[in-house]
Amino acid sequence: LNGKSYTKLVGENSILELPEGMAPQPCVADILTRDDGRLAIQAFTPGTYAFDRLSGNTISMPINDIPAPVEITGPWKVQFEPERGAPESVTFDHLLSWPDHENPGVKYFSGRAVYTKDIELPDTAFAADRTLTLNLGRLANFAEVRVNGQDLGILWKPPYTVEATGALKPGMNHLEIAITNLW
Repeated sequence: LNGKSYTKLVGENSILELPEGMAPQPCVADILTRDDGRLAIQAFTPGTYAFDRLSGNTISMPINDIPAPVEITGPWKVQFEPERGAPESVTFDHLLSWPDHENPGVKYFSGRAVYTKDIELPDTAFAADRTLTLNLGRLANFAEVRVNGQDLGILWKPPYTVEATGALKPGMNHLEIAITNLW
């Protein structure tokens, strides 16, 4: 971090807390290789990006039009596996960890639960050169993601993000996120 090496051990499924001022800086851009072999930039922050090529040439690219992230708020319907002590279905007013829920069946649940929610995305979120990413934040332990019936894969380690460009559309979208925790 910041040019210095540090070592710290944490237990399994624990959170590593960094000292004040030691947090790594967020990623502002990634260099990607497209299917056709050409390089592309995926920028998360507006600015001018410059890249030095091995040939000695510098490529400079201004990125100005990055829309603000769309935060998904409000209630989620959650369906739990049957016969594991949890109610068949509950509505979470907001996302929270199962151990923080007041219902003991949810609080101590172990297994798979499917979160569903419909969200509306504006036309302005879509452009030919724009990649749409779904960021699930923190979760434990596995997430199977479906958008509008399209399987986007399984997320099992941070960062819990998945590209959703081809699955999302302007207007109403249906999200399904199946979370499976460990015993």
